[in-house]
Amino acid sequence: METVERFAGAQGETLEVWTPAPGVLTTRIVGHGTTALTRTYVQIARRHLEEHGKLLVLHDWSEMTGYDPEARDLIRAFGKTNTDDRVLVRYLVRSKIVSMAIQTAALMLGREFEATTDKNQFARWVATAVEASRRGREPPR
Repeated sequence: METVERFAGAQGETLEVWTPAPGVLTTRIVGHGTTALTRTYVQIARRHLEEHGKLLVLHDWSEMTGYDPEARDLIRAFGKTNTDDRVLVRYLVRSKIVSMAIQTAALMLGREFEATTDKNQFARWVATAVEASRRGREPPR
């Protein structure tokens, strides 16, 4: 069942979490990535991971203006708990520098992350994941 959850922070920042298909989770942050929004995301992701066993997460961070160091540490700690192939993560970001930072984080965590600045590529990732999930297949890695 497709669901959308929205959360607003104290300074106008927002998190939208969309579940377009089983095992597929998309997020969109607008404004500053706060620790509170990150905690909310981690709780939702854990719930979906427990429910589905595997999870493809697609983060739209193209309108995120920055983030709290604590938020970065929290997301990194969550990432360290998923070092196997249960969680695949892809990102839409504003700049190629942020994309390179994500690739560096992936190396540090021993994970495979993909990041793009191309909105069309991100939309294709989402569409492919949704189609695969609805057909009962795993999204392509």
